[in-house]
Amino acid sequence: MSKFKSLKGTLGIGLALIALQALSVVPANAQVDIYVLGRPGSTFSPHSARNLEEMKDLFDRFEDDIRIVLEKGGWGGNADDVFITMRAAQEGDGTVTKTTIAPGHTLKWMANRKGGQPSVIMNPRWAAKQPMPAWKILVESNGSEYAFIVPVTCMNLALDSSKALPKPSCSIKASYDAATDMITVTGSSDGEFKITDAGLPGGKGSVSDLKSTGPMTWTFMPKTDGTYTFNAESIKDGQKVTCTASVLVGKAKAACAIDVTVDPDTRIITVDTNRSQGDFEMTSLSLPDGSAGDLAAMMSAGDSTWTFDPSATLKKKPGDYTYTFAGKSTLNDSESVCDTAAVIRIEGPDFRWIARGYYVHVWPGSDTFHTEDPPGLDPPVFTQFWVDGGNGFGGEVEYMFRPNFGLVGGITFANMKTNLMYDRGDVWLNSDDRVDMRQFRLGGNYHFTPDRRVDFWAGVSAIWVNYSSSTFNFSEIPPEFGGPQDYQVKYDNELTWGVGLGLDFPFSVGSPWVVTGGLQYIGADLEGDANIYALTVDPLQGFIGIGYRW
Repeated sequence: MSKFKSLKGTLGIGLALIALQALSVVPANAQVDIYVLGRPGSTFSPHSARNLEEMKDLFDRFEDDIRIVLEKGGWGGNADDVFITMRAAQEGDGTVTKTTIAPGHTLKWMANRKGGQPSVIMNPRWAAKQPMPAWKILVESNGSEYAFIVPVTCMNLALDSSKALPKPSCSIKASYDAATDMITVTGSSDGEFKITDAGLPGGKGSVSDLKSTGPMTWTFMPKTDGTYTFNAESIKDGQKVTCTASVLVGKAKAACAIDVTVDPDTRIITVDTNRSQGDFEMTSLSLPDGSAGDLAAMMSAGDSTWTFDPSATLKKKPGDYTYTFAGKSTLNDSESVCDTAAVIRIEGPDFRWIARGYYVHVWPGSDTFHTEDPPGLDPPVFTQFWVDGGNGFGGEVEYMFRPNFGLVGGITFANMKTNLMYDRGDVWLNSDDRVDMRQFRLGGNYHFTPDRRVDFWAGVSAIWVNYSSSTFNFSEIPPEFGGPQDYQVKYDNELTWGVGLGLDFPFSVGSPWVVTGGLQYIGADLEGDANIYALTVDPLQGFIGIGYRW
C-alpha cells in the first residue's frame, strides 16, 4: 500500500527494537533492555500505523501471527476479543489512544520476529533516553481489562498491564409476613438480574410460582413451615455472580419489646409496648436504688402505652438515675420477656471560674546556718541563723478550660520568723524579726472528681517570691565589742516552683459557695548578704478559706 512506502526512509528517526538474535537463552523472568526499533530481522511488521484505520488494517493483515503472539505471551484473555475490539473501535471512544512509553518502563512482553516467525520478548524495558511514541489499545476479556501497546514506528504489539474488572452486584432478600402468610422476595443489581431457582422445605420449587409485584419484587405463597431458599444471578459485561436468600416460615411467635422516652422538662417517663407481639403484661418496675417500684403508679396513656412520674423517688443530687421496666408477651403457646431502662440525668451547674480566698500557715524547713561573721576578730564572732513558722493570707482565680484541667493564678502574702544568734567571748545574745514572702503564682490544676460534690485536685506552679529584709537588734552588745548595733539582712528574690493538693466542698448541692483547703510545698531558699546567710527553707504552706464558683 502506498501509505507505507515511506517507512524505510523514516526508520532512522523512529524508535526501534534492539537486535536480540545474539541472546540464545533468556530466562523467562529476565529483563531485556530495548534501545532501538525497526531492524529488518526482528521487527514484527514492515509497516506502521499512522491512524486508527491503518491500525485496523494491520490487525486484519497479521491476524494469524498476532494470535500466535498472544498464545506465546501467555495472555489470559480470549484472542477473539482483541480483534472484535479493534474492528469496533471508533475515533474518540477511548479504545485506541496515543500514549508514550517513558524511559525505564518495563512491559510484560513484546512481539518480534525470529527467522521471520512471530515470537515474543518477555519483560522488555525501554532503556533509551527519549520516550517512545505509541498507540494504547484497551481490551476487555474474561473479566479483566488489558492495556496493549503498539509503537508508532512498527507493529511490535506489546502487553503493558491488566486489571480485573469490577464484578456486577447481586443482592436478594426474602422476608415472611405472618399476618398475610406471604414471602416477599426483593433483588437488586447493576446488571441483568434473574431468579434462577427456589428451594422448598424438603424439595425444589418452581420459579414460575413467584409472582412479580413490581420492579425487582416478587411474592411467594409458602405451603408448609420450614426454610425457603431463593437463588439469583446477575450478568454484566460477560461476568456472572450469584446470590442467595433464605427465610424461615412458621407460626407467629410472641415478641416482647419496650420503648421508653423521658420528657426533658417534666422528667415524665413514657413506656410504649406497641412493638410487642402477643398479649403483653408489665411484670416489674425497678427504682434507682434497686428496690421494687409500684406498678400501680403507672398511668395508662393510650393503646399499649403508659406514663410514670418518678418525682417521688428521684433525688436532687447530680447524677444518673436508672428506672428499669420489665414485661412479658405470650402468643401461640410461646412467651417472650424483655426489659428496658430509662436513665434520668440530674445535671449539676456548669461552673467555669472559681475564686478562692484563704488563711495561710507556713511550716519552714529546720535548716540552721552557723558561721564566723565577720572573720578574723579576737575574740571571734560566731552567729547562728534559722527560721520558724509564720502566717499570712492569699487569693487565687482558676479557669476550667476542660472538665478536669484548670489554669490558676494567685498571690499569697505570708511571713516566717527569722532568728540570729550573736556569740562573742562571754556575750551570747538572740534577736528575731520576720521576713515577708510575697508569692506570685501561675500554674495548672488537675481535678480528679469534678463531677462529685467534693472536688479533689492537685497542681503544679511557677512562683516568683519577693522577700523583705530582716533587722536584728543587738542593743546589749558592750561598747568594747562595737555595740550596741542593729544588723540588717537583705534577701535575694527568686523564681521557683511549687506543688499542691486541695479540695473544694460546696455549702450545699449545686451551691456556688465552697469551703476550700489544702497544702502547698514550695522549693525555696532564703539567701542574704551575698549568700553569707543562706538557708534551704522549702516551706510547706497549709491554707483554708472560702471560694465562689460561677
